[in-house]
Amino acid sequence: MKKFLALLLALVMTMSLVTVGASAKTAFTDDKDITEVEAVEVLSAMGVIDGYKDGSFKPLAKLTRGAGAKFIAYLMLGQKNADGLKATGTLFEDVAADYALAPYIEWCAKMGIVDGYGNGKFGPKNDLTQAAFGKMLLTALGYDSAKEGYTGAGWQKAVYADGIAAGVYGDDGEIFAVCDRETAAKLALGALTAEMVEYTRGDKLVEVKVNATKSNITKAAAKV
Repeated sequence: MKKFLALLLALVMTMSLVTVGASAKTAFTDDKDITEVEAVEVLSAMGVIDGYKDGSFKPLAKLTRGAGAKFIAYLMLGQKNADGLKATGTLFEDVAADYALAPYIEWCAKMGIVDGYGNGKFGPKNDLTQAAFGKMLLTALGYDSAKEGYTGAGWQKAVYADGIAAGVYGDDGEIFAVCDRETAAKLALGALTAEMVEYTRGDKLVEVKVNATKSNITKAAAKV
């Protein structure tokens, strides 16, 4: 299975968007307040995240649902391609076509990465939880929300379980907490080093070792 990071770096280099180097450093005026330094450095160097007009990053600023969609679009498409997206304003009644984040929200919705509330609204300015952002990242990696139980009651637990297994979440994950900017960078960095998944006959393939040899079996069989 392919690494998401390898695919994204190939896209970035092909589009000549940024040059990512081991010596990349953030240059924000509030660098001293950033705890997840590595994650912020990498995502900043890749052009996925940036700072505010005053030069700060505001690592603890809350991420909204709309901003989360932009984050994912930048992560998957690269900044140039993502900024070229267009919106129709027809998917959600509270996301007009001229809303700044509408193109990213609509693209993520069409890709099955984000959902509305079921009442025709998306809530673009509502806070984004760590569970919701983790769900977006896992979906970007190829996980199917319906098959994996990311909908309905208790969906957060299913997201967290798969997120832990994939390396998106650490043991200190707080899935019900609001996702701030540096935590989003941390989770995204985990996703960049995770394996992308594929489904065959409706089941996700997982790689296991049987008597020191590798075999591909379905998730259902793995549970048994």
